[in-house]
Amino acid sequence: METRRAFLTGIRKFELQKAEIEPRPEQVLIKVAVCGLCHYELNHWKGLIGTFPQPVGHEVAGEVVATGSLVTNLKAGDRVTTLFEPDEQCGFSDYLCVTAKHCVKLPPNVPMEEAVCEPVMCALNVIRQAKPEAGDHAVLVGCGCMGLWAAQLLKGNLLTTLTAIDFNEERLELAKQYGATHTINPGKEQVEERLEEITNGHLADFVIEGTGIPAVLNDCLRYLRPSGGGRLLMMSSHEQITKELDLREGVRKSAVLIVAHGGLSSDQHDDLRRTVELLAAGKVNTKDMITNRFKLEEIQKAFEALEHPPAGYLKGIIVPE
Repeated sequence: METRRAFLTGIRKFELQKAEIEPRPEQVLIKVAVCGLCHYELNHWKGLIGTFPQPVGHEVAGEVVATGSLVTNLKAGDRVTTLFEPDEQCGFSDYLCVTAKHCVKLPPNVPMEEAVCEPVMCALNVIRQAKPEAGDHAVLVGCGCMGLWAAQLLKGNLLTTLTAIDFNEERLELAKQYGATHTINPGKEQVEERLEEITNGHLADFVIEGTGIPAVLNDCLRYLRPSGGGRLLMMSSHEQITKELDLREGVRKSAVLIVAHGGLSSDQHDDLRRTVELLAAGKVNTKDMITNRFKLEEIQKAFEALEHPPAGYLKGIIVPE
């Protein structure tokens, strides 16, 4: 099968190249319907990770068009989303081959273009690592698409309060729609004083950091409860070295720091299954989060928008056709 595949050939430079692909015995051949743009991939875009030329793209949904000789759980015509082996990540393509055991079938009521399940799975992993308890006061710092998915996933966990913090008023309004009980704009209010009011002096049982800005980690430590055992969840990826993390605040509060990325999950495939079922049940909204669509041949433009988001940008996707 001939496919077009987007390769990063240098810093901030994509090229479309043609390739012949065929599934190995344990793989399936998928026609890509959608591949999401992930902020983590800016590390590749900027030359911080990997070597050129390199393919990228891991937030994929598509249709199985052929199966390897050992595949028994999938057939041509199945609609799937998938995880990837490290050498398989080439989602910005017309077609790709992936290991069949990493695929999860999509229910009929989940539109393919809305099945950007991998990032929602990552947000779900963060929530599971936070271990929310009934009566908790929770704080969400940063209301990009991951933060807003985290808000949706926290809704219904019997939290006493869920406070969203962001400078962007439009995103704070979305956070309210998706489950936040309170919002704080640091440009307009003193955050710690407002949290004291919201929580009656308790502060946060756990804080989810979703900005990727190193200095914000010190702020997050200050938002945690002084009584000990408060959890700081690092959800975002950090491009820059954190040079001035003041652990004195963490020591004073006996804080727990959790880097809640995928490797901390005990079973990512099960996380993906749970995510698909949550989408099918209408518990998570991806449709309204997708704000920018690009064709495969617009991959350069898509990553420029990812690095420098235009007004209203939340989530970008590549739709090959």
